[in-house]
Amino acid sequence: MKIKITAVGALAKSLPHGQVVIEGREFTIQGVLDTLVSKYGKVLMEELFNNGKIKKEISVLINGRNASTLPDKFKALLKDKDEIIITAYITGG
Repeated sequence: MKIKITAVGALAKSLPHGQVVIEGREFTIQGVLDTLVSKYGKVLMEELFNNGKIKKEISVLINGRNASTLPDKFKALLKDKDEIIITAYITGG
C-alpha cells in the first residue's frame, strides 16, 4: 500500500519537497501521522500535535475529506493510493 502525504503552507517545510509517499501493509490516519513524526522528528510533532492530539488549527484531509468528519476519525483505515493533505487553517478577514 502506498499513501501520498502533502504538507501545504508553512507545514510544507517539514517534509522533503512538501510531500512524501510512505509504504506499508495497513495504515490508519493516526498511523500515518505517527510514521511521519518518527521519520521527520520532533519539529513535525510540535507542529502537528499538542498533548498527543492533533492541534485544532491543523486540518488533515483524506482524498479531500476532513479526517475529523469521518466516522472513525483518525482511526479510519486508509486504502492504497489514498492521498493526505496536511494544512493549517487559515483565518482572518
